Amino acid sequence: MPPIVRSLALAVTLSSTLVAVTQAACLPGCLSCGVCSSTPVESCIRPDGSGYAARDLIRSRAEAAATSGPNRAEEWASVSDRFTVSGPPDGTPVSFTAAVRLIGFGYGRLTLNAFIREGQNNSLTYDQTFNVNPIDGTANVDTVLAVIVSTTVGTDFSIDHAVFADASQTRPSAAVLSTELSFSGLPPDSRVTSCNGYMQDFPAPARPASWGAIKTRYR
Repeated sequence: MPPIVRSLALAVTLSSTLVAVTQAACLPGCLSCGVCSSTPVESCIRPDGSGYAARDLIRSRAEAAATSGPNRAEEWASVSDRFTVSGPPDGTPVSFTAAVRLIGFGYGRLTLNAFIREGQNNSLTYDQTFNVNPIDGTANVDTVLAVIVSTTVGTDFSIDHAVFADASQTRPSAAVLSTELSFSGLPPDSRVTSCNGYMQDFPAPARPASWGAIKTRYR
């Protein structure tokens, strides 16, 4: 199966996961070794050491790595979670950015894929993808995938992101890719929290002290 098709197949699998989970449950993180749960941190390593996959739900981070050996190595990791904005009054409309930073590298014959998607009420609405299709040579990745989230304060929305790494056995090859989520563009005094424990604050900027307050402080 071509790498881009495998990446799309993974996206379909994760879509089914989002739809199947009830509104009350935390969404899981999944790994290529078959582990799929809401345990905060999990990883798995191939018995021959040729690859690993890991994810951290609290940091909303995923990583996959593959190194060629006697057989082709391919690994993937995903993070899915349900988030809520708080701070302003419930029902306040907000529009902001959810982004994942991709860091990776590889050499030989390799493939790197990633995506981020956003949805509300378990209905996926928008996605961005990143693909380094099979190449012979080297790759260095440091880029950002971002989606715009438009919701209201107090309303749940879902973010789903994943990475895929593939190293061919036809020549010495390695591929590593990680992704970590963050938000930007929310109003001051807002906070983003998630079912799985993620939290990011947007503190209000400090107000400059008045000259009268400074004189009073040092009398």
